[in-house]
Amino acid sequence: MASLVEIIPPPPGEDAGDDRRRSFVREAVVLAIVLLALVASVWSSWGGERRAVVRLDPTTRAAVLARTLEDLRSVCLRPDAAHPASWCRQQAEFALAFDECDAACRAAAREVLRVPTR
Repeated sequence: MASLVEIIPPPPGEDAGDDRRRSFVREAVVLAIVLLALVASVWSSWGGERRAVVRLDPTTRAAVLARTLEDLRSVCLRPDAAHPASWCRQQAEFALAFDECDAACRAAAREVLRVPTR
């Protein structure tokens, strides 16, 4: 019986459909792999800064946080100071990455991150 199936050729239109299906599946698999790689890359980069902060020794971490808070207070929270808003936002987000960021630290960072209203 198996030899009969091999002897009888498939109808002419069936090969083209199979090729299209295989091509579609191949493209879908490649797209899924690319999307998965992109998601993995973005996911790993989001936590990178926090992981770097956690790896610092406690003395260095305290010094970096103190300097960041000083910058926020002396540059970003002074109404008369000219400062780049994007830099201040980055500093505020960086301060929030520290576990040691207490209530005053969080309040200063949130003030910088607050969206101004008219």
